[in-house]
Amino acid sequence: LTTTMTLGTAVSASASTAARQKPVAASATVTCENVFFVGARGSGETTGLGQEVSEMGSLAQGHISGYTSAADAVNYPAVSADVLAPSAAEVSAWEDAAGNPIGAALALYDYYENNVGTFMASISAGVTATVNLVNSLHQSCPSADFVLAGYSQGAMVIHQALLKLSGSVTTDVKGVLLLADGNRDPNTKAHEFGTSLAQAEGIETWINSTVGLG
Repeated sequence: LTTTMTLGTAVSASASTAARQKPVAASATVTCENVFFVGARGSGETTGLGQEVSEMGSLAQGHISGYTSAADAVNYPAVSADVLAPSAAEVSAWEDAAGNPIGAALALYDYYENNVGTFMASISAGVTATVNLVNSLHQSCPSADFVLAGYSQGAMVIHQALLKLSGSVTTDVKGVLLLADGNRDPNTKAHEFGTSLAQAEGIETWINSTVGLG
């Protein structure tokens, strides 16, 4: 499932004041563009934007022809989803929950602390990195607009980072592309593409609402 929020027209319209101007060097390391594409790769993808987010970047660029743009990858661990696989000992303990409930509970605690905790820490690091990156680019280039994108774990990173952005930068985020978002809300008002049902929700959203961890 890909969810999009006002991409293309909104970017073009709001960028009109800076449109077709040559990029301006804001510092030794930042060249200002009309639009910055900020992307977070998926679980287990080692560097850069990752294949899926790179493809979304190409899609976004097709909607903003005539404007200068640059792609920036969120620098975060993006640990493999394999970390969520329980050990054989943990599975055995859970299967023997009736005979040894304390052992099963301890195994569940260890799994959450070590496996789920590692995965969630990766997301948290990505959220912090995204917020810092967007704020830094906005500070250096206050006239620039932003398109944010993420895949899988990266979609969760971007989704959560959006909720933490504040101030003037929020009006400069003109488009968001989320593919396989674990934080997807049911009956979202975002534009949807794909085969997912309208009432479907992301895994973390489901866990939080079902188990009450949120």
